[in-house]
Amino acid sequence: MTTNNDNQPSNFIKSIDAQRQKQVTALARLNEINTYCRELTDVDLPPLPAMQKIGSDSAQHFKNVMVHTFTELYNRFKLHPQSTVFDLGCGSGRMAYPFAQLLAEGGAYYGADVWQEGIELCQQRFNHPQMTFHHIPAQNNYYFDEFKSGVSNNFTLSFLPDADLDLIFAISVFTHLIEEDALAYLREFKRTLRPNGCAYITCFIIDQFFMDFVDAKDIRASFKEKAPGHYQAYKGQDFFAGFTRRKWEQLLATAGLELISFERGSWAQKPGARTFQDLLIVTHQRGIDEM
Repeated sequence: MTTNNDNQPSNFIKSIDAQRQKQVTALARLNEINTYCRELTDVDLPPLPAMQKIGSDSAQHFKNVMVHTFTELYNRFKLHPQSTVFDLGCGSGRMAYPFAQLLAEGGAYYGADVWQEGIELCQQRFNHPQMTFHHIPAQNNYYFDEFKSGVSNNFTLSFLPDADLDLIFAISVFTHLIEEDALAYLREFKRTLRPNGCAYITCFIIDQFFMDFVDAKDIRASFKEKAPGHYQAYKGQDFFAGFTRRKWEQLLATAGLELISFERGSWAQKPGARTFQDLLIVTHQRGIDEM
């Protein structure tokens, strides 16, 4: 004899249906935000020189990177209106546009940069209760000026509360940092991330693919190993900083963080890459005996 209960879906099937509905809702919200971003006009965007300052040669490129990066962050970290995020190297606000559409009461977006004019542009453009922008003073701003030997920065992020952030993302920031400044930021990541929070870091990993690439281009002489595992080249906005995988793991361990995911980028003709720069996902360091 069949009862009504026999025709009911199992709890497992119900959980699949509920998860599917959540995914549909999340995808619909992502599509709404990306449509908004694609339809931004020149009036809505920073002046072209401010976009060029952060590597976009046109408004279309600026928006394309915005949509691509936000989609990656949204899907990978399951972002929602109450997420708390920190955009290190926010520039003239490329990633602030989609987050202004996403965040609601209970969420927070912090943007910060050493480029004061970019921060001022963001403060003028975005009047959102969940968003704040902060200038990070740099005594040795080697991204814009000549490197000052013997002059150290003090990259603390006092505007960020302890253990509050779900996500930190730094797009093409560590590609321009010397070792001591990279470590200073990583220590602040440790302080400000929630226990299961993550940092999304794009960077240049020095590996055999890189060595083969610079040999093929006959530019190896341009790259100097300033310290074990730390390579530099060029000056100003072309300043290149790259670390070996071992050096990265040492820096993360020193800061109390650990690597949980690594992807090679295509920048040095590395095969199978999804992104241009190499990618690190890091979180709080766990005890070696945790199973």
